[in-house]
Amino acid sequence: MARRPYEAVPPDRIGLHAMDATDPTRPIVVHGFVARDTPGVTVINTWDAHGMRATESHDTILDGVFVPDEDVLCVVPAGPPTDPVLGAVTIWALTLIANVYVGIAERALDLAVEHAQRRTSIAIPKGTFAHHPLVQGQVAHMYLELDPARAVLDRLARDWVEGVDHGPRWPVQVFAAKWRAAGAAMAVVEAACEVVGGSSFRRGSELERLSRDVRAARFHPGTDAFTHEVVGKALLKVDPSGPRW
Repeated sequence: MARRPYEAVPPDRIGLHAMDATDPTRPIVVHGFVARDTPGVTVINTWDAHGMRATESHDTILDGVFVPDEDVLCVVPAGPPTDPVLGAVTIWALTLIANVYVGIAERALDLAVEHAQRRTSIAIPKGTFAHHPLVQGQVAHMYLELDPARAVLDRLARDWVEGVDHGPRWPVQVFAAKWRAAGAAMAVVEAACEVVGGSSFRRGSELERLSRDVRAARFHPGTDAFTHEVVGKALLKVDPSGPRW
């Protein structure tokens, strides 16, 4: 089984996951990397999503592309990703994704606070919106959502770096951290838009962009339903490769 060290993968590579069902009774999945300029790699400009426009996550077609052995990460049986190398990739990816959404929430909170501290209204003759009890409650709610998400995610990253042995509970830790970060980010951005008001709906404003990008948290792995399934099965010690119901 070929394995490629993570640190040796250049930034101009595309990760791929391909099913080989030559033997239908024992299908396998090949995980590897391919250089973007490899003959047969074509990018089709299809990315037209509500948010995350800057990622330009267009469709990529691989037609007759050859992947040498040294660019194959691993070859595993089709099914639940129990191979350690895939577990490491999952932890790396979901920790990164979760941190992106925490960063979105942190920026949304900053924007809401800055706006409330300078926004005035004839209904608040003695100060800015920062003096309105409702706004104070909204800002407090944003922080109280964000702070636990940061703590859970920081613990996950620290445990991984320090080699904490969570054993079979690692999937619970990883998916729970991403789920918490995604939920907090969506709640914080929604509250920030309430604090800022109509200007947050204006195209081109930073908060308008954040409100679009944060919605992708619902679709980035793991989704709400999948996270609950993974965590529930792990705690109940249900075989993930067994019947789903």
